[in-house]
Amino acid sequence: MPTSGTKLPSIRKDLIVRKVADDEFVVKTCSRQEYFCIGNEEHFLLTQLQVTQTVDELCNVFEREFGDSLSDEEIDEFLQLVRSRGLTDEPEDSPAKQTATAAAAVADDDEDAPGKQQSILFYRLPLFDPDRLFAAIEPRVRWIWTRGFFTFSILMILAAAVVLWTNRLELVSGFSQAMRWEMLIIVGLAIFAATALHEFAHGMTCKHFGGEVHEVGLLLMFFMPCLFCNVSDAWLIPEKSKRLWITAAGAMCDLCLWAVCVFIWRITIQDSLVNHLSLVMLTVCGSRGFINLNPLLRFDGYYLVSDWLAIPNLRRRSMDYWMQHLRYLLWGADRPTPQARGRALFIYGLFSWCFALVLLDIIFLRLLKFAVDEFGVVGIVFTGLLLVYAVRRVFKGFFASEFMKMIKFRHKRTIIWAVGVLGAIGVLFVIPVPFYATGTFEVRPGVLFEVRALVGGFVRAINIEEGAHVNAGDVLVRLESPDLASQIETKRAELRESDAKLAKFRLGPRPEEVTMQRNRVERLTTWCELGNKDLQRAKQELENEIVVLDNRVQQTKTELTFAKSEYSHSQRLYNLGALAGTQLKFEQKGLIVLESRLNSVEAERRARVANGARAAEAEVARRQQELADAKSQLLLLEVGTRPEDITGEEAHRERVQKELLFLESQQVRLEIHASVSGVIATPRMQEKMGQLAIQGSPICVIEDASTSQVEISVDESSVEGIEPGQSIRLKARALPFRTFNAIVDRIAPAATQKENVQENVLIVYCTLDNESEELKSGMTGFARIDRGRKSLGVVIITKVFRYLRTEFWW
Repeated sequence: MPTSGTKLPSIRKDLIVRKVADDEFVVKTCSRQEYFCIGNEEHFLLTQLQVTQTVDELCNVFEREFGDSLSDEEIDEFLQLVRSRGLTDEPEDSPAKQTATAAAAVADDDEDAPGKQQSILFYRLPLFDPDRLFAAIEPRVRWIWTRGFFTFSILMILAAAVVLWTNRLELVSGFSQAMRWEMLIIVGLAIFAATALHEFAHGMTCKHFGGEVHEVGLLLMFFMPCLFCNVSDAWLIPEKSKRLWITAAGAMCDLCLWAVCVFIWRITIQDSLVNHLSLVMLTVCGSRGFINLNPLLRFDGYYLVSDWLAIPNLRRRSMDYWMQHLRYLLWGADRPTPQARGRALFIYGLFSWCFALVLLDIIFLRLLKFAVDEFGVVGIVFTGLLLVYAVRRVFKGFFASEFMKMIKFRHKRTIIWAVGVLGAIGVLFVIPVPFYATGTFEVRPGVLFEVRALVGGFVRAINIEEGAHVNAGDVLVRLESPDLASQIETKRAELRESDAKLAKFRLGPRPEEVTMQRNRVERLTTWCELGNKDLQRAKQELENEIVVLDNRVQQTKTELTFAKSEYSHSQRLYNLGALAGTQLKFEQKGLIVLESRLNSVEAERRARVANGARAAEAEVARRQQELADAKSQLLLLEVGTRPEDITGEEAHRERVQKELLFLESQQVRLEIHASVSGVIATPRMQEKMGQLAIQGSPICVIEDASTSQVEISVDESSVEGIEPGQSIRLKARALPFRTFNAIVDRIAPAATQKENVQENVLIVYCTLDNESEELKSGMTGFARIDRGRKSLGVVIITKVFRYLRTEFWW
């Protein structure tokens, strides 16, 4: 406790103090980059530490300024505050400063307080100081903060929203195709770049409005890596609108990037890399915008609300205020002291606490299931410790020793709680309640008949529309098949041809044909005799020609022998010099000519011998063959038609007749008739006019909805106790104010797996009297199957034990 003569500490020289509201000042320590919010009185006392030396002087100055005196306790509290915040220039190891710092560490509960130990769920890791970088870039991009660019951005965002809404179906279908494993690295880099732009937008805007940015780093939020940019210097800016713009700059950057990606996505070629990348980016920026602007998470939305309401540490103060009300309502604690903006604190604390409870269920319980499936006991331990830590944060201040005080001193409230708990237990375990099994249902028609085309053809006439009532035998559709008519005419002509052949076979050959064939045999016989005579003459001529050729060969040989002797004699004379060389060469030439002539004559004789009378012999053979064929035909004509030919033609006629009957029956089937009575359930029947109906293809569906069958999908964990004969209540989505009653007919023998559902389902079938036909085929809704009566406590405990045993213990 300071005395009247105690010397006051002096404040640091690197402090910056700015007025941001009528009764609010922000103090910044430049060396430590720490910020504190103080009021008018604290600001006056802080400034006086620069000029006053003792406690007496400080009290006198304060009394002259505010007309009120300071107590020793208030001065001591103020000095502890400035020392704990490091606002004095006293050494760090001084006893007074260490005492004040320790006391402040115990009392301080500010989530953003300097030096406070970070949460493992929100852990910050600084990377570098970007102030010089922003200072170099900001003068070149000042046009971004002009009204013209803001107006252009808003118009671009609105236009992108219109484009995206008109192409929403393509967006949904294209996103699943764009998310391929080949693009994971590119998408990750693009998301990192977009996040960096988001954080740089905060820093650049803060720098534009006169602030300093000295910290950019990595934020681990629920163990997920994110980036952050510390723009705490915005607290020194007195204009609230500028502080709000600094906070909203990141979201505005995301929206502009989202709009640009929307336009790129629409103008680029589908399935290209740029198209896929822009699709992923617009999805990421759009979804992140909703998350980032959520005021219940400590992102931009939270700081926007905090600055707009002018409530520093909004989350901590609202949660404290909300927990005070909970302790007052539940445990009978003192009524919370009214605060400025108390209603805003109460509402924000309520929504923030409820949101935290929802996150516990969505994140941690799902994480627990995943950890158990992947890591077993290790996953259970790790997730359990993490869950305990998160629950302690969410329920921090929920009891605050007030529960024990209620038991010890507030006996009336304790009795009320005991009676309430016992009553709740009685309600849970004594009073039976209806025990239901719930599930979604789908209406199926009691009679469903699919009309198909019995033959192929083009649709020529349609006599029905969707919803029309038809009777059995009514003509629904007429088909036309040009090929079928041509095939029928072809078969009819073939049948007539077969009849003619069969009649011809039965009558046999005519006498005129036999006479003509006999005459032909006689002519061919005479012709063959003439051919034999010609063959004899040809052989005689061949003999004569061979004799002539033999004489020519002998003559040539004689001349060759003489020429050889003459050539030998001339060669002796030439050797003696009595004969000229020219004469010798001439005789040698003659000798060669005679040898060639002999070879030619011999070749001609051999060729003539080889050919002989071949032409005459071939002609004789041909004439004999024609004579034999004629005699065979005459023999067949004289014998008559064979019985086998008649039998074969009769079989051919029978086959053609059956094919004709089949084609005629197919022609009758071109008219498609209704097999049962009911209502046409196929939409847009007239659009099938002129289309090709392939054989077996469906034409329409006939339903009889007077007796509908309902299929109820029940989770496999809820099928216990369902039996045939139990009552069912149905609520259709299309008829929310009507309740339909049915009875369980049967239960499917096997479970089925549905899309997007991890747990299998069993189908429960029931028949519903639907004479009014209010329930249409395909309608869906919710069903409640009455499984008897059980106490609510037994139901809850059974579900808990079943979940634990099936999901964790086995």
